[in-house]
Amino acid sequence: MSFGFGPAAEMHKKAKSLKRQRPNTLKKIKELGTNNPNENSSLKNKKASPEQLEEIRKRLQKENKRNFILKASFFLILLVLSIYFLGFYKN
Repeated sequence: MSFGFGPAAEMHKKAKSLKRQRPNTLKKIKELGTNNPNENSSLKNKKASPEQLEEIRKRLQKENKRNFILKASFFLILLVLSIYFLGFYKN
């Protein structure tokens, strides 16, 4: 939308000149696919030994199991309390 004259035109011109430079998404995508170490790539190829992978896998399984137990116990306590208050508190 363009304004023809006066303060509105000046406001529009000022807003266009102060507009921040948007990052070029296409350029970012092209940079991600390159393996040139001179370019600023955000992807790094990391190597891990099979022993390290097994250790990571076991640690994640242990954390997931702990989180599941915590969430299940919280909801079980919440369920028991809600049944108690809804079922036995008839006044």
